[in-house]
Amino acid sequence: LWRSMPLATRIYRRDAVPLLQFLIMTDKAHRILLLLIAAMVVTPVFFSCIGQKEDPEETVVPEEDPEDGSMDSGTRFFRRTLALDFTASWCQYCPEMTLALKEAKQERPGRLVEICIHQNDEMGCKASDAVVKEFKVSAWPSMVFDLDHSTKFSEHSSGKMISYVDSKTGDAPGVSVFSSIEGSTLSGEIRFTPAEDGEYCVGAVLVEDGIVASQMGAGENYVNNAVLREILLGEDIFGESVGKVSKGEEKVKSFISKTVSPKADLRIVAYVMLKVDSKTTVINAEQCPAGEDKGYRYEKD
Repeated sequence: LWRSMPLATRIYRRDAVPLLQFLIMTDKAHRILLLLIAAMVVTPVFFSCIGQKEDPEETVVPEEDPEDGSMDSGTRFFRRTLALDFTASWCQYCPEMTLALKEAKQERPGRLVEICIHQNDEMGCKASDAVVKEFKVSAWPSMVFDLDHSTKFSEHSSGKMISYVDSKTGDAPGVSVFSSIEGSTLSGEIRFTPAEDGEYCVGAVLVEDGIVASQMGAGENYVNNAVLREILLGEDIFGESVGKVSKGEEKVKSFISKTVSPKADLRIVAYVMLKVDSKTTVINAEQCPAGEDKGYRYEKD
């Protein structure tokens, strides 16, 4: 019964009650003085304990992204920006970048697809180490948009993210994902239809949501989402070349992974890149729970 009482109640019964019994037995002057001392000591402790929890902090459930407003049919494909979030559990300021990204996603629903690149922590992997090396990341947190080296920045600014998203106004290719899981094998295909003639590449990675781990600056039960686990297409983050494709011509790329954990909360992130001169950057992206399908999405006209 004693352990089940709120902490503030126990302090009151342990310290205040005996003190009041003692005060009754003293003369009036001493009683007033002792009451003042008791008020100075007990009151701050009492109020500091209100709302205090005895049990360990519960795991925070990640909020779902807001509805993106895309449509099942239309004349223009829905455009999304790919965001690489370079982070780590030992990085004190990384949660601030994650919070800024969350704010940007709320302001521009559905326009940002993230991949979290961890390094030197329990969520890092060979694939993430290769991405860090490719973009020469030396400061954490950092962010890169659309696999474009020139966009790299470290400010925790949702405004900067929103400005980048708003700057992408041209027609984008359609991207769709089809996948299935049998045992530990994930297989599927990425389909895309260009909105203009050009030389294209297709990339796809596997990310994991809901990984609870200690995070410097955010506590013991921090929820990590979109953690890079595996490259599904090609040897690196830049995927595979499709070559020259005409406007409106649908292309398909297949993928397979034989090391999928059935208990993991996994998503496929797919993206299409356009090569202009010697520069290849993402011009649209899509995401889909592993084992499910996501068809083409369209802008509201």
